[in-house]
Amino acid sequence: MSLFRKKKEEKILEPEYLMSQTNMPTLNYKVYYMSKLEKVLTFLAAFIVGGAVGYLFYGGMAKDINGEPTKLTYILNVIVVAITGTIAGKLYLPMRVKSIINKRKNQTIQNNPFIYDELSKIIEPHVCASSKRFEAIKILSDNGIFTGIMMNPVLPFITDNEEDIKKLVKKAYESGAKFIHTYMGMTLR
Repeated sequence: MSLFRKKKEEKILEPEYLMSQTNMPTLNYKVYYMSKLEKVLTFLAAFIVGGAVGYLFYGGMAKDINGEPTKLTYILNVIVVAITGTIAGKLYLPMRVKSIINKRKNQTIQNNPFIYDELSKIIEPHVCASSKRFEAIKILSDNGIFTGIMMNPVLPFITDNEEDIKKLVKKAYESGAKFIHTYMGMTLR
């Protein structure tokens, strides 16, 4: 018998978390894997709703002439609830995973880069360089994540230079940023 059986190929799953360039686990927005408990609870909820709907539409079949339930009525009620509940559970699990993935993709990611790495190291000494932030924006944008930059702080005589702001906007555009949010209404000049 083992000669005719095909070996089951092991499916390689895409990881739910990827390692970033700074060795931090980063959420992979393309996939979502439910835990066993989450699968069971989601299936049970869908099963109960599907079974209730099935019973509502098909429950009470096979009554006798007087309208009294027979043993067959009870058996059919159980079968109807089991079948419609199972179908609802099987259909709802992939729909739930897709909705979670879409919800993750629609999350907005914001970044606060400066145009020059040297300036970034002085103003924000314990964060990654701006060039790395633009790389992250590019990666996120390429994967369909709505991302952009917060152009803050705009510091008088340091980052409020018109040329630097134009360079920052151009770099954001080239990196795939979908928005630039700023509060440039007040200046201390």
